[in-house]
Amino acid sequence: MNKTVVKIQGSEYQMVGDTPVEKMHKIAEYVDSEMNMIAEANSKLSTSAVAILTSLNIADLLFECSEENERLLAQVKEISENSSCDEKKYSELEDIISQNRIELEKKNAEISNLEIRMQELMGIINDKKKEILELKNSDKKSEAFIELEKKLAEAEKKAEESEKLASEFQNRAYEIQMKYEAK
Repeated sequence: MNKTVVKIQGSEYQMVGDTPVEKMHKIAEYVDSEMNMIAEANSKLSTSAVAILTSLNIADLLFECSEENERLLAQVKEISENSSCDEKKYSELEDIISQNRIELEKKNAEISNLEIRMQELMGIINDKKKEILELKNSDKKSEAFIELEKKLAEAEKKAEESEKLASEFQNRAYEIQMKYEAK
């Protein structure tokens, strides 16, 4: 089991897994660069909004890779059913499928990292909830308090949506992985 500390959006996170440390750093750098790109494009986005948009972009890439894999698998099946299939083309297609499987594994790792980040964002939301409760208890309801309540409600909604999307992405990735393992 490998352990390393990575930095995403200025925060440090500990990663643990069977993935080589260099690969963990590459994954974290990719997620960080994607999040930075989105955050720079719209500086008014919250951290959770940046995380959700990043998740969607990465999921889009994952789906593109999955569709490409399915297309290639169909080609391999067609070629293998054709008795005049030449071995060189078959070998090339197997190489492409192997490369796509590697890409799929990378995307799965990216999704895992995003899920970790989402959990950290949920921690931030919980901290903000505590702040709101403290404000409620001190009978100092103000415009700032009302604004915080609105932001909290939005953040909770986005976090729920993000969890749902991550779950769907993970299920889809698992289905794709099962298809490859069955072949």
